[in-house]
Amino acid sequence: MRRILIVRTDAIGDAILWNGAMPGLRSAFPHARIAIACREAAAPIYETAPEIDEIIPIDISAIARDPIRADVPAALLSEWGADLLLHPTRSREKHTEGLIARVRAGRKLALHSDLANATMDERARFDAAYNELIPTPDHESCELDRHADVLRHFGVTADVRPRVVLTESDRKSAVDLLPGVPDYAVLSPSARWPIKHYPAWAEAIAMAFDGVPHPPTLAAVGGPDASEPAAAIFARLAVALPSLRVVDLTDGPELRATCAVIANARLCIGNDTFTAHAASALGVPSVTVVGGGHFGRFLPYDPASVVATMPLECDGCHWRCRYLLAHCIKDLPAATVAGAIRMAGTAHRGRPRVITHDTTAVKKGPEGAVLPAWLVPRLDVLTADPRVQLTVKR
Repeated sequence: MRRILIVRTDAIGDAILWNGAMPGLRSAFPHARIAIACREAAAPIYETAPEIDEIIPIDISAIARDPIRADVPAALLSEWGADLLLHPTRSREKHTEGLIARVRAGRKLALHSDLANATMDERARFDAAYNELIPTPDHESCELDRHADVLRHFGVTADVRPRVVLTESDRKSAVDLLPGVPDYAVLSPSARWPIKHYPAWAEAIAMAFDGVPHPPTLAAVGGPDASEPAAAIFARLAVALPSLRVVDLTDGPELRATCAVIANARLCIGNDTFTAHAASALGVPSVTVVGGGHFGRFLPYDPASVVATMPLECDGCHWRCRYLLAHCIKDLPAATVAGAIRMAGTAHRGRPRVITHDTTAVKKGPEGAVLPAWLVPRLDVLTADPRVQLTVKR
């Protein structure tokens, strides 16, 4: 195999997760030239991966607006001359599939798709474009396990972990962004999908930090969509916790510089977004609000992480919410999130921790609330304990 083209047009968090599979893939093909076609926003994650020889940016949003715009990138990818085109995405969707169908390659290989982004008829049409499908269990499992299935198909057994490779320049940028600030927490107040936005961050942070040692500075990170939520949170914190210094780093630093800021933090707090994966990749404790859209698939997996959640009978909806509000996110009590923040600041060597308002939610009861049965044995499920104290700087 001389030339391998990987197609991953998903988001930054997905790139951080898949990046951890690249060393295993390179070991399977030590002499091949490997290119990855990805969103431009995710490209910085792959730029520092030593296993990747070439990056080809794809504007999948433009293709989604007008499918005819797939013709030019399809021609470009065809000219690259792949012996193998690999599409290792579990939830395949029509826009990327339409692009791949136009690409010429020696062989095309995809991971067996679920139905999160497609109907059964659409999946059948997708599958027809490939020479072979990589099997993966139909039941729910962690996304990192799916990546291990891809590597296993090529004869590689590996425990896949998220990965961000930082350069010295990235690390220097982080120091320059927060000069003279040695101890801080990071807040990611936004998420790619508005349905995942948590409305009570200010209340939860104020409650968690009140009366206990805590990071003296809170730095907000994220893209342009994070600036307005960060400003609103900072305004409320100025009243509730005036001693806390706040720094707005939204809509400014480059992606890997933001990751380097996370790498130097005491704690990373946020919505279900790429910062949680970056924190895990960089060895930083995190607390993340996670709803029920596909709980357990992307989070939690890291013993250093704490997830705050409120299981409901409608969990597993793939974010096709039946309500006007996503109650699993919007109604999560601030006290539960505050408990998770305090818990995340304590040393832990066990399993990933899940904080709920009620641990009985792990069992099906009259209300129907339940955490996924396949996931529960992998977790420590706890209720928020107000007596837990935040630790001092590591």
